Amino acid sequence: MMTERYMINFYSVGGKPFCMKDVTQLWAAAAANEKASSGCFVNAVVDKTVLICDADYSCGDDSSGVRVVSTRNPVIDENSRNYFDSITRVILEVKKRLDNPPVGITIVSVNYYYFQG
Repeated sequence: MMTERYMINFYSVGGKPFCMKDVTQLWAAAAANEKASSGCFVNAVVDKTVLICDADYSCGDDSSGVRVVSTRNPVIDENSRNYFDSITRVILEVKKRLDNPPVGITIVSVNYYYFQG
C-alpha cells in the first residue's frame, strides 16, 4: 500500500538546547492530546542526530538534532489529509513547548506493508 512517511527534524541550535528525552516526552503528550481530540494517534520513532552546519545557522560543537519519523498506517488511518492535519498539530505543539527551534519536515511516498500481531 502506498502511504506517507514524515521525517521531522528538530534542531537544537542557537541557544535553544533540548535533548531526545524532551522531544520524546513532548511528542507522546501531544500525540495523546491529538488522539483525544481527533481520534488520530500520531505514531513516532525518535532518534538523536548529529548536526554539521554552517555558523550562519548558529551551530556550534554542541549543536544536535532530534529526528521523529512517522508513517501513516493506511489500514488504521485511511484518510491521508486527516493524518496530515493531526501530525501538523502535534509538530506545532512540540515546537512551541521547545521554545520554537528550527524544524525541517520531509514527506515522502512509501510502499508500506503492515502485519498485525
